[in-house]
Amino acid sequence: MAAAQHPFERRSGRVWRGTRSPAARKTPEETGRLFRKDGAWLLRVQITQDHLRGASVPIPVALATAIGLARDDQVEFHSPVGLGAVRWSGLQPTVPSVRLLLERTGTPIGAVVFLWFGDDGIFDVEVPVPMPDDPPLARALWFAGRWEAATQNAERELAAAVRLSGAADRHTLIATYRERGDDEIVAALEEAWAK
Repeated sequence: MAAAQHPFERRSGRVWRGTRSPAARKTPEETGRLFRKDGAWLLRVQITQDHLRGASVPIPVALATAIGLARDDQVEFHSPVGLGAVRWSGLQPTVPSVRLLLERTGTPIGAVVFLWFGDDGIFDVEVPVPMPDDPPLARALWFAGRWEAATQNAERELAAAVRLSGAADRHTLIATYRERGDDEIVAALEEAWAK
């Protein structure tokens, strides 16, 4: 697997030192669990024991590209617990640890949080309000990091979360979220718009 990744490439069945820098296969708008909100990128993550132990958190290459991170480099962010860096030194970019931020908010294993990567250099963990059981549009908004949005604005908010330009109709929204692999959002939208 490592031989198929940067800095290597395969040509004619052989492994060579690569000449091209890696590029994201998807844009941030095409990447599941990644949303745009208030001048920041939000990545939805479910907390595990590893997060609470201080393990690094892998992030999508598309997110790394969006925040200006190149391979073998780092980007510094300020957080409520001090200065930290997002790094890309291996096969995948990572946030070194979110343990202190999770301890600060009392976030338990199994909770869903959003990692906040602000354009202003701020990094934080956003813990949303508890996920609503109903209506389904409120669940879709919650999974897209828009838990404070009103359901009457759902189409506009869901389009903005993935940076769809113009007026996005319901079919376009469902197709977009399905292509991204955001199955929870698709299921909620299909339930809400089944009529």
